[in-house]
Amino acid sequence: MDDTFNITPFWNRIPKFFLYGLHKNPLIVAGALVVASLVFGGPFINLILLIVGLKYGTEALKRSMEGDLTPPGLTSEVINHNFGLALKLIFVFAIYIYVLAKVSSQLGVLGYPIYIAGLLLIPAVVISFVVSEEVFYSLNPANWWHIASQIGWPYLIMVAFLFFINVINTQFLGFIVSIFPRGLIGPLFVGINVYFMAVMFHLLGYVVLQYHEKLGGFSPTALAENTEIKKADPFMTPTLKRFLQEENMSGVINEMRSMIASNPHELELHRRLYTYLKMNGQHAELKDYAPIYFNRLAETNRFTDATAIYLESVNRGEAFFPDHPGDYLPVMKELRRRHASKQAVQLAQGFHKRYPNDTYVPEVYLGLAQILSEDLQRDDLAQQALNFVLNHFPQHPMVPQVRQYLAVLTRIQSTNTAT
Repeated sequence: MDDTFNITPFWNRIPKFFLYGLHKNPLIVAGALVVASLVFGGPFINLILLIVGLKYGTEALKRSMEGDLTPPGLTSEVINHNFGLALKLIFVFAIYIYVLAKVSSQLGVLGYPIYIAGLLLIPAVVISFVVSEEVFYSLNPANWWHIASQIGWPYLIMVAFLFFINVINTQFLGFIVSIFPRGLIGPLFVGINVYFMAVMFHLLGYVVLQYHEKLGGFSPTALAENTEIKKADPFMTPTLKRFLQEENMSGVINEMRSMIASNPHELELHRRLYTYLKMNGQHAELKDYAPIYFNRLAETNRFTDATAIYLESVNRGEAFFPDHPGDYLPVMKELRRRHASKQAVQLAQGFHKRYPNDTYVPEVYLGLAQILSEDLQRDDLAQQALNFVLNHFPQHPMVPQVRQYLAVLTRIQSTNTAT
């Protein structure tokens, strides 16, 4: 377990998993799906809404395993982005249960322990899929065993807790069937299942977070940044260790800020403070510190990491602007690679007002025009950005590229008009 951030063992924070589902964000999601069920109704619609709830659960798992213990909100990115992930998870689960039932049924008496063992491994299957997002990878028994064995006996505690949650869920559903009219059963069924899915997937994500050092080698994607294990920690001072053991949050934050003040260019210290603030829900501190950490990363050209920090802030509703004008275009390109083109446009809008006559304006607005045209199909706005460059920076070295791209847009517009 990672002592640097003093991750509380999941069995010591069980009440917080239930409180996670009572956060305003999952309640808003559940409420919205209940309203949709009431308005549109029908078994097929409810099935679709449950799949939406499952997609929300996968986002909760992914966010939790990355150290962000705040539930995702009801945003188009959370619900729409990579929606196929929920459908793939259903496919993986269906294949797994089918094969498990088929194999165990053909083994007679020996099939019973195999079937029980298979049920116990379901959480490992879900974790391996959501972390890797690969169907065949998640159906590899070696990966299930790796997860369960690396977690060890606490894996059984997790399974027992998940079973307990499912029992409570079943009892709730039986309760609503017995006292509510038929027309409300479907919507309430959807809402209650969304709540419990948020709780269960948050638990799975938190377990991955708690054991990320042991599990780091099994995932080719999401855990790649958590695989570095330092035997000697030069930043774990006696004072910081004492504050962590005492769970003295203000002491930890002040000590880490003091260490950063003495070593302002040490990115590892910045990363630890940012992660600690995020894991412990210190939103006010995080709002102020995220731009600082972003700018330190950008100074060293670590724009992939910097963009991740920026996007997390945007998703929290706390967008900011980089300190240096030369950092805008690299972040815009990374946002575009992450299919966050709208966020890239929002970052670039008004750039010339923040940096009047700056030499970076042409390249930023050319990048903005490309995103507007190619990703958002707003050629009209793209042409405005390009014409602004031509009118205000006629001698800039990038003018030939701007003219060339503007000519392409003009030809496209003429072709569309003709047809």
